[in-house]
Amino acid sequence: MQDLVSNYRLLYFKYIYDKLNLKEIEEYLINNKINYIIDEKLMSKEELICSKNSKYFYLLNDISFDLLNEKELSYLKNVNVDNNINEEVINFLEQTYKKVFFNNPRNLDKYYGIVSEFYHINGEYIVLGFKFEELGFVSKIMKKRKEIEEINLIIDDVIKKIESNNLLALKVFKYNELFDAKR
Repeated sequence: MQDLVSNYRLLYFKYIYDKLNLKEIEEYLINNKINYIIDEKLMSKEELICSKNSKYFYLLNDISFDLLNEKELSYLKNVNVDNNINEEVINFLEQTYKKVFFNNPRNLDKYYGIVSEFYHINGEYIVLGFKFEELGFVSKIMKKRKEIEEINLIIDDVIKKIESNNLLALKVFKYNELFDAKR
């Protein structure tokens, strides 16, 4: 069943990666020298799965197949997750994501990280993690306060762009390298 969870996570992430044009946003981040963190020892399973497609973003929603029917489960078992997603896969994801992500009331009022309003959702949201290097601990480079403020302005701008889309109800939570140190 874990393979099915990973497959659904990867497929849905590919879907929103394309739908929200996150590739363009990642290019913007790279052009503005916002470093990404790829350290498999520090990555959650969600990050590892999504890191095949993104250096910065990953899908955090809990996944449950309790409400999927046999036909939907069979489709998921047989779909090739290594291919680009096509219209058939998109239709499958659009028809099933609410059953997969929002079928448990615990997933509608949840903290994704420390207990803080900054990591809390209350409702049906697609939840993305946004991981970046802010302070330079990973590369051992200390940045000046002004550079950190500039990074935060860029990061906040990216989050606003993603959350203000008219396509999905979406929340983006940011995690810098300090968050990994707390795990």
